[in-house]
Amino acid sequence: MPLTVLGPLVVFGLLAIALTIRVLRVSQPFSFDSEADAVAALARHMPGRRATGVMLSADRRSALVETPEGGVLIWAFGADTVAHALHGATPAPTRDGLRVRLHDFAAPGPRLALTPQERDEWQRKIEDLAA
Repeated sequence: MPLTVLGPLVVFGLLAIALTIRVLRVSQPFSFDSEADAVAALARHMPGRRATGVMLSADRRSALVETPEGGVLIWAFGADTVAHALHGATPAPTRDGLRVRLHDFAAPGPRLALTPQERDEWQRKIEDLAA
């Protein structure tokens, strides 16, 4: 098959698949149903850590988990979660929440969508847990 036919066939095929998945809503973004979901995510990402406290965001897409070893931030990344220890993290307020710099080049800092009341509380908590 000539490349002039194969190229557009592949590109339009991938676009059709992506559009079909989006329209049928087969892949929903992850959200925490309860604090138990955050504890389960912590156990999956960091098996040796035990949760002593959990704060969920109002949109249920991020969780701040306290452990004896320090704080852990867990956030939704597509249909799954990502967890990162908060040691050395610095939160910065944004228009719609917080941006957390994790000081790890391999982990880009997440932007957390938080209400204004949550933003202040989460910023204080992250600063405490990051020390």
